[in-house]
Amino acid sequence: RDVRLRQAVEYAERHAVPLPREGRNELLLKLDGLVFGERPGAVRLRDNLLLHDGFGLALQFPPGWQVRADPGRGVATSPAGDARIEFRRGGDALQASLPRAYAFDEGARFSEGVLSGHPAVFAAGVQQGQPTIAAAVEVAGSVYLIAGIGSDATAYARERNTLRGTINSFRTLKPEEREAARPQVLRVLRARPGTTLAGLAQQSPLGDDGETRLRLLNGLYPKGEPQLGQLIKIVQ
Repeated sequence: RDVRLRQAVEYAERHAVPLPREGRNELLLKLDGLVFGERPGAVRLRDNLLLHDGFGLALQFPPGWQVRADPGRGVATSPAGDARIEFRRGGDALQASLPRAYAFDEGARFSEGVLSGHPAVFAAGVQQGQPTIAAAVEVAGSVYLIAGIGSDATAYARERNTLRGTINSFRTLKPEEREAARPQVLRVLRARPGTTLAGLAQQSPLGDDGETRLRLLNGLYPKGEPQLGQLIKIVQ
């Protein structure tokens, strides 16, 4: 170990930089505007409201349901775990989207209509032994699928209105929803008199643990505070 330590010290001494500078502020200023967390085009959740800024679409999942959101898909599961709602991109042909996506048993009912002002096809029946209602809707040339599925007839009967309500909540993003779907970004500011991380956290979208996360971002965990004039990273 002593040999390795000496070798490391000798190597560092050979490559020493004359008049070194830290350059922290220069680095921080280059980070200003960097996307933080979710990337652009991702699916985002705001109180179980699914927002997809890439698709320009919104879907309200039921309160209390467990939601998993991936880049092109959202799945919500009922508290009892016996019903789910799926949202995803469909094929190119509206009329063929539901039969291709779901293997409905003979006797399933299909109809045409509109959903949130867009051409749509609806289906109700049983697929893979599970009662299912589904919609395929075409928006700006792309088809999207929404399905409500019960694990059995009892679960479906209990959650039927909830499943239908979620399908009917499908819509294009409103202006305020587009803002909510905007990815968070890092901003760099200079601490002024009275600047505290608790105060910055109150204006941050980071949630209940915002103060802790800002402390970690700035190397001030657990109780440090910014000094006057210090550059601080925040999230907007």
